[in-house]
Amino acid sequence: MHDRVEEMHPLAVRYVVYPVYNFIQGLKGYKTAKYEKELMESQWFTPAQIEEIQQEKLRLLIEHAYKNVPFYRKLFDKLKIKPSDIKDIEDLNKLPLLRKEDIRKNISAFVAKNIPRKNLKPMMSSGTTGKPLKLFKDKDRDAWRAAARHRIQKVHGFEQGDKIVTIYGYSFPRKHLFQGAFLKILRNEWVPYGYDLSEKMIGAFVKELEKYKPDFIRAWPSSIYPLAEFAGDNEINLRPKNIWLHGEVLFKFQKRLVEENLGCEIFDVFGLRESSVYSFECPEHTGYHLDAENGVIEVLNKDGEHVSRGELGAAVFTDFTNFATPLIRYVSEDIVVYAGGRKCPCGRGLPLVIKSIEGRFSDCLSTDNGFVLPKVVVDLFSNIKTIKNFQVIQKAKDKISVKVEKKPDFSSSDADFIIGGIQKFFKSDVNIEIEYVKSIPLTASGKKRFVISEVPPKFI
Repeated sequence: MHDRVEEMHPLAVRYVVYPVYNFIQGLKGYKTAKYEKELMESQWFTPAQIEEIQQEKLRLLIEHAYKNVPFYRKLFDKLKIKPSDIKDIEDLNKLPLLRKEDIRKNISAFVAKNIPRKNLKPMMSSGTTGKPLKLFKDKDRDAWRAAARHRIQKVHGFEQGDKIVTIYGYSFPRKHLFQGAFLKILRNEWVPYGYDLSEKMIGAFVKELEKYKPDFIRAWPSSIYPLAEFAGDNEINLRPKNIWLHGEVLFKFQKRLVEENLGCEIFDVFGLRESSVYSFECPEHTGYHLDAENGVIEVLNKDGEHVSRGELGAAVFTDFTNFATPLIRYVSEDIVVYAGGRKCPCGRGLPLVIKSIEGRFSDCLSTDNGFVLPKVVVDLFSNIKTIKNFQVIQKAKDKISVKVEKKPDFSSSDADFIIGGIQKFFKSDVNIEIEYVKSIPLTASGKKRFVISEVPPKFI
């Protein structure tokens, strides 16, 4: 399970280990500590001050992209616009949207010519819904991303030295066991290796967690849910201060059970592996703060226009931090509800751009008159107590396949409820088939998908 070495005292980590680690990282060219300090201060700036930061960083990004990145030089010249034409965030709509296919077609055209190849580090998108996208990054991008992540953790009460455990839908390879031991011993960060979340083995892992007594847990919703379910059924005393969830849509049934069984508050975080721009909940839970110093998230309708507050739209990212392969108006293929950019009661100047995360494009069912959000589908199944797991796959607009892991008391009336419930989503008749399975595999990246559409609706 995990190596049984005692963790260090939090104060030793906070005042000895981290300063030494940050000093060494600084010698290597990483400015994480400097950027973190800046972000901790700027979150309390006024909205106007933060907009000034954004405009200056956008100007630098646009000038760099035009001067050093072949794709953007060609694009600007074709559109007959100059970097000086992009004066503020509103001017971004002068540029077309950037899609993953654009990058896949010619990744070399997106790589900055002024950054030495030895300084470029490859990175991949998560690939949750398909083939991962390959990009490049540099040290500065990594430093800004880490600094933003550290700020989010501190907003949620974390202090360096507090015990934290990371639990995803897959087990980290044992070949990294030494690295994991280093993190656990010196920084009180436990990254478990070789764990098993199957029904037979989950008990042993939960008991290890109980012994470790983490202050904080970082996880995906689908990875923390079975742990919380087991803890509740077996009176396991696992009580972290709070849990940070990301990587997947957080559904109501998951949030309700995890908070009840683990007795703590949940904070949801939205972001991309290929970007340094996060959006996160603060203790007020009034929406998701934009990590505005690192970039912009626009919320657009199918015509590419900005939606109004409370409306659904596609998330479009512009990242100020990655000069290696700049992402300007990058369509992430996520659906969100726009919060209007208003200020939060917490006092931070970071705008509330997102009200809720609704899912990926390919998580939505296509209908003749529009689409059905995954949360609506999941709500239908969360009311059925006789199933362990499920997955809805839309093969065509009029063909739905439902995989069900049933419990012993599952009956034909439950099957009728499923078919009837799904049929109500569609005005026309739909062929719905139920397949009973022993298990439903996770994606290649270890995530769980409750709804998959092979004919997703067009959102933008």
